[in-house]
Amino acid sequence: MARGGGVAHVSLHDRDIVCFHCGARDRVIHDDQRQGIPINSPAWAGFIAHGIAFEKAHAHCLETESSPTLKLETSPGEWERGLFVGSSSGTIFAVLQGHPPLGFARDRLGALPQDPADFHRCHRLLLVVPAWRSRLGEVAAKYPRWAPLVAAWDELTAMLQRRDPGMYDRMQALIGEGA
Repeated sequence: MARGGGVAHVSLHDRDIVCFHCGARDRVIHDDQRQGIPINSPAWAGFIAHGIAFEKAHAHCLETESSPTLKLETSPGEWERGLFVGSSSGTIFAVLQGHPPLGFARDRLGALPQDPADFHRCHRLLLVVPAWRSRLGEVAAKYPRWAPLVAAWDELTAMLQRRDPGMYDRMQALIGEGA
């Protein structure tokens, strides 16, 4: 859930809370709650308590060779069913594959990577399908706000790989250029 002071390798994914180190996952949003959980309701309190307990239980999990973060998907189909589908990476997938990822809400199409974590999900998708890197211009053609990011993709990739602390600010400047 990685809020201030939280565990960065524990997060929500679709309807589950997931530990990206050990791969454990718990369903926290059930079918009858898909349209949302009212804040300050007993269900909301239960959701938060469940998340905090899961986060505490996985606070000291370490990455292993079988950690989801270290195992790269082998195909677009495996990627779209995996843990690393975000709004921006889903946009790349939708444009270049010709349909949104499974379960992807169409109102998320066109979303830009907003921070290094978003960019990492996009980068990961392009590692799965390297030929798509040269086709990112198609994403910018469909969603013009992507153009500055696509033009700087190699620069951003280098920043990601060296964990450059200025990456977020650079991304925000590029997003501002595309506004």
